[in-house]
Amino acid sequence: MKWLNENRAVGYNLSTSMGKSWMEKGGPLQSEYTDNIEARDLSCDVFNYLWDIIDRIPKTLEEDIEGYDSNFKVKNNSKSVHTVGENKIYVDDSAHIEPLAILNAEKGPIIIMDNVYVNSFSYLEGPLYIGNNTIIKPHSHISSSIIGPVCKLGGEIEKTIFQGYSNKVHDGHLGNSFLGEWVNLGAGTTNSDLKNNYSSVKVNFGQDEIETGKHFIGSFIGDHVKTGIGTQLNTGTIIGPCSNIISGAVSPKYFKPFSWYVDGNLSSYRCEDFIET
Repeated sequence: MKWLNENRAVGYNLSTSMGKSWMEKGGPLQSEYTDNIEARDLSCDVFNYLWDIIDRIPKTLEEDIEGYDSNFKVKNNSKSVHTVGENKIYVDDSAHIEPLAILNAEKGPIIIMDNVYVNSFSYLEGPLYIGNNTIIKPHSHISSSIIGPVCKLGGEIEKTIFQGYSNKVHDGHLGNSFLGEWVNLGAGTTNSDLKNNYSSVKVNFGQDEIETGKHFIGSFIGDHVKTGIGTQLNTGTIIGPCSNIISGAVSPKYFKPFSWYVDGNLSSYRCEDFIET
């Protein structure tokens, strides 16, 4: 079975033998599956790049909020938590929001899941989803983002997706970005998501360069990436999984997986050292 969107294949359901045969020929990176199988049309959004997913955050959360009852509840002194647009705010009963936090749902829904802990003086602006067991540190400003489970976040975060189990605890800006799992951004790590000449951002995929046609493009950070304190990430940076980046100056825009980069010196992260870490 394959599913088509405007005559373009967007999904397959193949037997083990069919899938293995296709992968041995290069799989979806080389060609579509060509054997004669049943096809059905599928109405869906199609994303070519990660920044397309980021652009859909508002629409996604408007759809998701319909599945929640509005049961906003603040433990302790609810009068000390300021909310705007309460009909679009969902806070799980097990979540804890400290006094003097602000939840602003004027621009989109806010969904706060199980056992989330929001510290005082945080400003949370929708559209925003915060997953289970995530901690929001004091004085955080987070907006237009999707946060997966078990994260520790602080500083300024906008239009960013964390898949989960990641830390950005300290001050520093992170915008228009996509992060995998088990990422740790050192204190003061900051990314650029807008060029000084306001031109559209180009993203490097190794040997290939993609013209995004967008003015706001941040960083795309793979699983298990670590950055050192004060690291500065360039506009449209890609960091492959399992890399360690320490840069007091603006970094290069592309790092392949298992990169070890320290202030202009690039080498490979030894697999045995990575596994030990």
